[in-house]
Order: sequence, then structure tokens, then C-alpha cells
Amino acid sequence: MANFAKAFVSHSSIDKPLVEQVVQTVSAARWEIDSHTFEDGKYSAEEITAALGRSDLFVLIASAHSLNSDWVKAELKIAQHLSYAGKLG
Repeated sequence: MANFAKAFVSHSSIDKPLVEQVVQTVSAARWEIDSHTFEDGKYSAEEITAALGRSDLFVLIASAHSLNSDWVKAELKIAQHLSYAGKLG
């Protein structure tokens, strides 16, 4: 079983209550999550790429909202490139 130090959580802001609950429940992990990593409304593709680069694992909270989110689609694309390069689980 792989050992992951930090997880990037990709999600729709509409699903924030669920995401916060998941992060609190799995408290052993360190998270890159917008409410903890970025200032309110002050994140860019560059900052997201940097946060993904600091992460070992990509976690997608898949919902109808997240699958229709342009930010989530961009995060998934970046994560796929990092995964193919062996830099992200």
C-alpha cells in the first residue's frame, strides 16, 4: 500500500460542507484544499498547479456539481499529467 503524505482535494465549492466533513473525518492526512490553502477567491491556475505539485495524492470529490466545474476539469487535467509523470498518485 502506498504511503501518501499530502492529498489535493478537487471539488465544487457547492459541495464544501461534504468536503470539510471528509477532511475532518480523515484527519491523519495533510490536505491541500481551497479553504485551507488559498485566500478566499484568490486562487489561480498557477497556484493550483503549485498546490498539486506539493501533493502526493489527487482526490476528486465526484458530484454532478464538480463534474460540471471548469476549475475541477482543469485540476483533473493537471493531475492527470502529474500522474502520468509518476509525480502524483
